[in-house]
Amino acid sequence: MPEALRRWSIAALALLALSSSLAACGDDEPQARESASPATLACGSEDGPGDVISSIEVEVLSQDQARATYILKRDVEVGILVSRHELGGAAPRLRLVGRVPFGPQRSTVVNEETFDLPKSDGQPLAEGEYEFTLRAFETGKLNEGDPVDKRSACVTIE
Repeated sequence: MPEALRRWSIAALALLALSSSLAACGDDEPQARESASPATLACGSEDGPGDVISSIEVEVLSQDQARATYILKRDVEVGILVSRHELGGAAPRLRLVGRVPFGPQRSTVVNEETFDLPKSDGQPLAEGEYEFTLRAFETGKLNEGDPVDKRSACVTIE
């Protein structure tokens, strides 16, 4: 297979996976909701260029705190972006609520971080659907440039 065709095929598959994972975040089919607890629904979005993050799961503990559980394939620095799904207009949008840096993390173990949820205009997060995106950066490069990998999970706050 020519190199250009192979790259195009990989890009098309990545775009397809990204669009299907974004659709899964807003999926209201009963079978999708029954398999997850009311506060946790994993999107399974694998939209990063690398293969560093094996899995992520986010659970909201209270109005102010959440717990992220994830597995990394190598040592990296990680942080979470919290975005709110907003409906309206021509298409749904994601609005950034805040960033939560975790710093350097070890690989091949289950990492579990309990963290304070970012505030939206000084108030706790309102009810709605949020996307938590775990981003992995090379050591010493947290929030500098593009992440080496990222994976998302959707959580509904009720």
